Amino acid sequence: MASRKTDIEVQDLARDEALAGQLRTGQPVTIVQRDSAELQVLSAEGSLIGVIADPPSKQHLLAGSAVIRSLRKQQDLLVHVLLRVTHPELNAAPQQAPSKEPQEGDEATTRLKRAQLELLANSEDIRCQLKDKHFQSIIQHIDSSANSEKALKQALLQPDFRKLSDTILFVINPVQEQKPSGLRLPEQLQVLLQQQRA
Repeated sequence: MASRKTDIEVQDLARDEALAGQLRTGQPVTIVQRDSAELQVLSAEGSLIGVIADPPSKQHLLAGSAVIRSLRKQQDLLVHVLLRVTHPELNAAPQQAPSKEPQEGDEATTRLKRAQLELLANSEDIRCQLKDKHFQSIIQHIDSSANSEKALKQALLQPDFRKLSDTILFVINPVQEQKPSGLRLPEQLQVLLQQQRA
């Protein structure tokens, strides 16, 4: 389901030094409607931060999740709080289910997950190796080739590039037993290159 983000300012801020000291940017908050027409913004502990008077769309704000996007304090009191509310598109058309299950080897089954990409980005060894002009040249050639899979297979014949690819596979799959120089290596590196382009 698609989602939409709305930034909205909190008004009538609570004059509470302790509360102001607890609030941080990125902290989740709750939006509720009590008796009045205005919406109340509560901290995770349930303390009143302020209100949203005359909200543009109560339904969207109440259905969404909110975090503090920015805040400003003056003399240990809140003087400005801006929320980021992420809410589902209530009028969006329902998404169609895929017509078939992804098969082994499809891009959907070989796409790297965010956690794997973060492991690669945090690997000092890989970052250092990717600074090498020789590897950059090989990767650029694979990336710009009309038949990148063939170019990747050709590059894997070079022992130093094969070693780099094995290191990449070990970093993204540290708990799995590594197969000797990769049955599925070309597919995984191809996906990595495609994600790097995006």
